[in-house]
Amino acid sequence: MKRHTSSSSLSKGFSESRAYDVFEPEVVNVPVKIRSLDREEKFALLHISVSMNSVTGTHHQVLVIEVTDETDPFFLYALECGESEFHAIKQEQAILVDFLTFPLKLIELLQMCIRKVEDSPRFICTLDKGHGFEGTLNICETNLFRQITHLSLKFRSGSDEIIKKHLAGKLKEYKLNCENLEVKLSQTEESLQLRNAEYNDSVKQFDALSAEFERKIEENKLAWQEKIQTLKQQAMESQQKLMSQYEQEKRISAEKNEKALEETISKLDFTQGKLNEISAIKYSLESKEREMTLKMAQIEHELEIATNELQHLRKTNKNLDCNKFDQEKALTEYKLRLQNMERQIQDKEELNQKLTALIQTNSEFKGHQDDTMSMLKATISKLEDKLQQSANEINKGNSIIQKLQSDVKANKQKLKLKNTVVLQQENAIQQKQEHIDNFDKQLFVLKRDLEKKDEKIKSLENDVTELKTKLEDAQKVITDNMNTINYLNTKLNEAEKFRPGHLQDRPQYTTNYKLTTNPSPISFRPSPYSVEHLRSTTPRTSSYTSIPDSEPFPKYLEAVKYKEPNNS
Repeated sequence: MKRHTSSSSLSKGFSESRAYDVFEPEVVNVPVKIRSLDREEKFALLHISVSMNSVTGTHHQVLVIEVTDETDPFFLYALECGESEFHAIKQEQAILVDFLTFPLKLIELLQMCIRKVEDSPRFICTLDKGHGFEGTLNICETNLFRQITHLSLKFRSGSDEIIKKHLAGKLKEYKLNCENLEVKLSQTEESLQLRNAEYNDSVKQFDALSAEFERKIEENKLAWQEKIQTLKQQAMESQQKLMSQYEQEKRISAEKNEKALEETISKLDFTQGKLNEISAIKYSLESKEREMTLKMAQIEHELEIATNELQHLRKTNKNLDCNKFDQEKALTEYKLRLQNMERQIQDKEELNQKLTALIQTNSEFKGHQDDTMSMLKATISKLEDKLQQSANEINKGNSIIQKLQSDVKANKQKLKLKNTVVLQQENAIQQKQEHIDNFDKQLFVLKRDLEKKDEKIKSLENDVTELKTKLEDAQKVITDNMNTINYLNTKLNEAEKFRPGHLQDRPQYTTNYKLTTNPSPISFRPSPYSVEHLRSTTPRTSSYTSIPDSEPFPKYLEAVKYKEPNNS
């Protein structure tokens, strides 16, 4: 067992001739019970650092353990252990762990000592100071019955020269870290000044933009108000024009409808004569219907016999169809099985081909892996050197950071004051943004009102166009009715001329009707039922064809004759 007497300076002495191993050094803060011969027992929070170093010329590795105290800078105990020395400790203390895994297990035991356990099994770390520079570090497990020592390591305290070197190295590290932190602080202050200047410029730009925005909003408001007033005036004028046109067209249509009603009354008289003829035809048809019912009864009896035969034939047909369907189903199942078997055979052949290809690729891949392993081993050895250097720098940084925490706290307070000023400025910006949003909402509401008014104007225009089309249709219907009446009157007059007797006494049919009722269009208003009946009964121009004079008189007009009233 080789006991080393140096601290971190001891590890620096070996850093020139050693390379850092894969194991990363760790520092654990452990509460340790310190026992000495000339003093009382006491508990202290000690720093235990564990690291693995390797000698450059050989493949041997060395375990370095250091115990230090922050409150006492002259407190230093160190241990350096090689593989041969570890085997001796392993046989003495019956350790079941290898040399490479021993540092990890030691850290786990130290962490168990840190844990606060209320139950009986509890781990304790003790340091017994002996005569001279020697000391033993024991990790014990205490329970209700006894105390068991899991591990005991013998350390050696550092001499005055080694402690001075250790403290000098730490001072250098702290100074370097202080310089780096001062440079960073100066850079952060410069960046803060630049950002403050940028922020002030942005605030000025924002004020100018907000003033321009407010001015434009006022201009837009005035322009929109003028447009709304003009649109209102135009809408009122167009509405008045439409109302005047509608009243005139209404009067004209009322007069025309009154004339049409008189014409429909004359048509009703004509239809009553036709109804008498139809009633005579109806009686003859009823007698024929009775004869046909007797014949139908005979035919129905024959149909019943035929339907019974049909049902019997359909039943036999269904049975034959079921047998046919079962046979076709069985055939399709056999065909599907054959197709599945053929597909399985094809899939197996494809799998065999793929497996052969994979075997070839695996053999090639193994050769490439051997080459890459040799390259990786070379790179790992280079990386170990870099890792040892970085670990030393990290240890220096950790010690300097603790001293600089007070400076960082003062800087944080300054930053908090600056943050409060920035927050106040941001609140002012948010209030201005809210004003801008309110103006945008008002503009949106005005635009929506304008769109609604445009839609109302469009709907009024559509109503006007619909009314015009309806009036045109009514005018066409009236003209068609007048043409048909004129045609019928001419034909009736011609027919009466060729009939013998009392040609002079018989009246002539004309289209000049005079209203016996109220002539004014305002006093007479036809009911909606009469208007609809007129539209359904009056024919369109497209359905009528002119009858030439050479053709004979139509049969449906032969029954229409003028009858003179009886003097009696």
